[in-house]
Amino acid sequence: MTLFLIASLSITLLYIGLILIVRLKWEQKPAIKFNPHYPLPLVAIVVTARNEAGNIRACINDLLAQSYPELNRLIYIFDDASRDEIFQIAKSFDEMPGMHVARLSQIQSEHSYRSSKKKAVEFVAQASGPVYIALADADCRYQPGWLLALVNHIQTENVGIVFAPVSITDPKSFFEYFQMISLSAIHMVVGTFKLIGISAVNMIFSAPDFNKVGGYEGFRSIPSGDDVFLALKFKKAGIPILNSFHKDILVNTAAVESWSDLIWQYARWGSKTKKYPFTPTSYIWLLVFSQNTVLLSLLITWVITLNNSLLLYFALILLVKLIADFSLVWNFHKYYELPISFGNYLLSSLI
Repeated sequence: MTLFLIASLSITLLYIGLILIVRLKWEQKPAIKFNPHYPLPLVAIVVTARNEAGNIRACINDLLAQSYPELNRLIYIFDDASRDEIFQIAKSFDEMPGMHVARLSQIQSEHSYRSSKKKAVEFVAQASGPVYIALADADCRYQPGWLLALVNHIQTENVGIVFAPVSITDPKSFFEYFQMISLSAIHMVVGTFKLIGISAVNMIFSAPDFNKVGGYEGFRSIPSGDDVFLALKFKKAGIPILNSFHKDILVNTAAVESWSDLIWQYARWGSKTKKYPFTPTSYIWLLVFSQNTVLLSLLITWVITLNNSLLLYFALILLVKLIADFSLVWNFHKYYELPISFGNYLLSSLI
């Protein structure tokens, strides 16, 4: 028992050290470069959607309202076998400058896909014209300066991919706060340690580099990973990647509606990890997992032994972790002017 307690304390101290490093790196993040004199090349925005009739109109309006010159911007909306009115709604915008609306089933390809977005992206990338491809999603909302900031970043930083954060739109319940806080923590760790981003609804990449690495070849049969697997191919080819924190690039999305949907979402994310190479940054996720395992193990041990000292030890480590995590998330929310309070954070963390 003594060794177990010493090990749990050691892991907790390492975890607190990790939080302090992330906070320090976040506060020392470099100033964001923005050069208004850079050229504005042709950019294609790709949206694939299924049964999103309730969201597609707002999404298209956001993309049409971008400050990026409309002559240098293409918007592709692909209907992925929807059963609602999404195709008809999207088609009503077909006369707008740069708009292209199609059913994904009408696109012919020699490859077999399990991801509709991969099929759509490869179709657009092979078309002559676009220098960059930005990925968006029907249930997300985009600020007017979103595309201009993405393009400026990928040019000024001379990188192949730019990932940017996503948050939850106007959370009202503790369940929605839980999702927003989880995303905030993930983006802070990913961004400050320059890990591979995780946002296929808020990213831009070089179309020539995409074709150079063979697109999604090798990952077409995997139903997800439009972001991570592509980033892995870019890194392997020596093409640099950037995680951006420009305020105009933050994208808002709706929270999932149920625990089953959230568990399924996490399962999809987790299903990709077996394809990831183990790198030094993998130890970061291993430490986070170990800290959560420590808390669970302490709680289970207390239930078995009913040792009140053990319960007090568990409560102390949990409180320290919650305060450390809140200090981390609070910085992210303050920067992006997102709602946050310790009460909402505490309750959502205990869900």
